[in-house]
Amino acid sequence: MKISDLRALVPADHTLRDHQQRNLSALLDISRSFARSAGLKESTTNSVQDDTVVLESGHQPNYFPYTGVWKKVYLLETFREMLDADGMSVVAYFGFADQNTTTAPFLYKNQVPALNKYGRQKIGFSVKGPDKWRRFENIPKPPLEVWEEEMRRLENLYPRMKTNHPEIMEIMWDGYERADSFSDLNAYIFSRISQDILECDVIFFRYSAISRAQLFSDECTRILRNLDTYTEVYNAAIKKLRLPSRPVLSGEVPFWYHCDCGGNIPLMTNAPGMCRGICPICTREFELDFAPDFSRFESYAYRMSLSAVSRNLIFPEAFGTHIFIPGRGGGVRYGKISDEIAHALGFHQPSTCSWSSKDYYLGSVHTKSLRELQKAFSLSNNDLLDAHLKERIDAVQEERRRALKETEDAGADMATLRLLRGRLIGSAVTADMAAGVFATVPSMFDLFMNRSGTEIAQRWSIELQVSVPERSTGRSCVIDGDVVFDGEEEAGFSREDIPILYRNLTAIGGIGT
Repeated sequence: MKISDLRALVPADHTLRDHQQRNLSALLDISRSFARSAGLKESTTNSVQDDTVVLESGHQPNYFPYTGVWKKVYLLETFREMLDADGMSVVAYFGFADQNTTTAPFLYKNQVPALNKYGRQKIGFSVKGPDKWRRFENIPKPPLEVWEEEMRRLENLYPRMKTNHPEIMEIMWDGYERADSFSDLNAYIFSRISQDILECDVIFFRYSAISRAQLFSDECTRILRNLDTYTEVYNAAIKKLRLPSRPVLSGEVPFWYHCDCGGNIPLMTNAPGMCRGICPICTREFELDFAPDFSRFESYAYRMSLSAVSRNLIFPEAFGTHIFIPGRGGGVRYGKISDEIAHALGFHQPSTCSWSSKDYYLGSVHTKSLRELQKAFSLSNNDLLDAHLKERIDAVQEERRRALKETEDAGADMATLRLLRGRLIGSAVTADMAAGVFATVPSMFDLFMNRSGTEIAQRWSIELQVSVPERSTGRSCVIDGDVVFDGEEEAGFSREDIPILYRNLTAIGGIGT
C-alpha cells in the first residue's frame, strides 16, 4: 500500500447530511474569525456541499510542541492536496482544545537540547497555584517583560536566530501582540507557522468558539438521554481492551460545566434531568436543570465543553468527518473507547490515519555534544557508530577509576589527585550530557532553528511518499516512517549514520564516576 492508496479511506458514499453541512458552514465562519484574529491568510476552502470530504485533527494549543503535533497538520494537508487533485470538495480542519485545565506542563513550556549536565534546557513559562486548574483559555498571556526575557533566552540559545530565522521571531512577536490569552498566543504561533512556513492550507479554530456557538447541543442531548448505555459500554470497553483508564461512575456526565472563576466543573446526575457539581477551584456548588428529557440542555450548552471520549463521538457525528488524524498517545486509548460507544449508540465514526514518526537530525547542539564526547574519550566518528560504544566508554571509565585508586594508594600529591578526579567526573558528566541531548524529545523550535521550513516540508513529504501505510482494521491505518535529515558536511556523518548515532548515544548515560 502507498500513501496514494489511502484515498480508499474515504467511503464511496460520503454524502453529508443536512445538519452536518450546516455545522460545517458554521465552522467555516468560526475559522474565518480565528484567521482574522491570528493574522492568517484566508483559506481556499470557502463552501460546503453534500459530497464534501471532511478531514479532521486537533490538539491542545501547546507551547511550540514537538514535531508529532505539526505532523498532524502536515498529514491533513497531504490528504487535502491529494483529494483536491482528484477534483473533490474538501474541508480539512484543525481544532485547538483550549478549554482543558492547565495541568499539562507542555501547554506553557517545552524543552530543547542543551550543553549542560542534563542535555536539555527548559523553554517557555510557568503557571502556578490555582491557575493550573483553570481552563487554558482563561490564562492570560505572559506579561511583556516575561515574554521579552523568554525571547532573549531563545536568542542566547540560538545565536543565529535573528539572521537565519527572522520569520520565526516575527511570527512569535505578532502572535504575542495579537493574543490576550495564553491559549491564543500558542494557537496563533502554531497556525501561522503551519500556514506561512510549512505551507498548509488547513482551517483552524478554537473549541471554545464551538461551545459558544452551541453547535453540538443535539449530539450532547442524545448522549445524555442514553447516559446509562454510554457508561456501561465505556466501562466494558476499558475492561475488554485492558485500557489504563478510570471506570466511569454511574451518573457521571461526560461534559464539563464552566465556572466564572475559570474552573471546569465535573457533573453528576442525581435525578432525571438534574445535575450537580462543585467547582474544584472556588468550591461554588451548581445545580443544573436540563429537564427530565434534557430538552433544556441547549440553554446551558454555551458554558459546556466535552471530555476526550465524548469529543471523539460528537465531532464526527456533527461534522460528518470522513478521515480523522489522531495522535499516537492517549488519543488512541480514547479512540478505542469511543469506537465501542459509537457502535452502541449509532454515532458516525470516521476512518483514522496516524503517522508514527521520529525526526532524526544533527543540530548544532547535537554536533557539539558529539565533539565533547569524542574529546573526553578519544573517540573517532567510527567509534561513535560502533554498536559497542557504551562498553568502550564504560571500559575507559573503569580504567580511570583504577588509575585514581592506584594513585591514591601511592600517596600522590593533592594536585595530581584533583586532576584525575576531575577527569573522571568530567567525562561522566560529558557522557550524561551527550546521552541527554540525543534522548531529548525536543520542541519543534529546535528543528526550525537547525533546518529551513522548506527542507522540513520536503523531507516529510518524501517520507510520506515512500512509506508503506499498514491497515490495522478496515477503516484504520498507521503510517510508520521516521524522517532523517541530511547531516552537516563538517560533522562527517551520512544520513544513514544519524539514526545509529541516536541509538548509540542515548544508551551511554549513567556511567557514573
